[in-house]
Amino acid sequence: MNVSKAEEVFENTNQTRLTILLLILLFPQLLFPLLGKITRFIAIEDQSILSTIAKCHVPDYNAKIINQIPMLIAVSYIKGRCGFERDGSYSSQKGDRWQMFDAGVACQTFCLAAKEQGLGTVIMGMFDEDEISKLIELPEDQELAALIAIGYPDIEPEAPKRKTVDVLLQYK
Repeated sequence: MNVSKAEEVFENTNQTRLTILLLILLFPQLLFPLLGKITRFIAIEDQSILSTIAKCHVPDYNAKIINQIPMLIAVSYIKGRCGFERDGSYSSQKGDRWQMFDAGVACQTFCLAAKEQGLGTVIMGMFDEDEISKLIELPEDQELAALIAIGYPDIEPEAPKRKTVDVLLQYK
């Protein structure tokens, strides 16, 4: 979803219904242990926190989205648990980047489950990680990976142009 369309798609919603749906959306994370191994989700409903994030800690294009939604999901991961050996050394040349990979898979799974339930989502990666982590009192052993705006869309925006398979796939 491109940013200009995403800024205008969310309507206000029944908070109770959205909260119940969150339990459904997290079910795949519980069903497949690897998805929930290090990833954690914080549902931010408090309008004062949402307002502070929008006003002070994200670019304007993300603030426009946050100002319209009933809930923002802060996605974090437990540091030092994925991609590491028991002695603390890295498991591969990827170093600690496996943590973000796993968090990304969990975000995608969450967003696909949300779409299945009629919800719209926007994954945001541009934000002041340190300040938002303090604001939401993120535990010290976790790191903020992404923010996901979630709500019932007012409109179904047109999908952006996609690359063709021959651009994305190579054979050797």
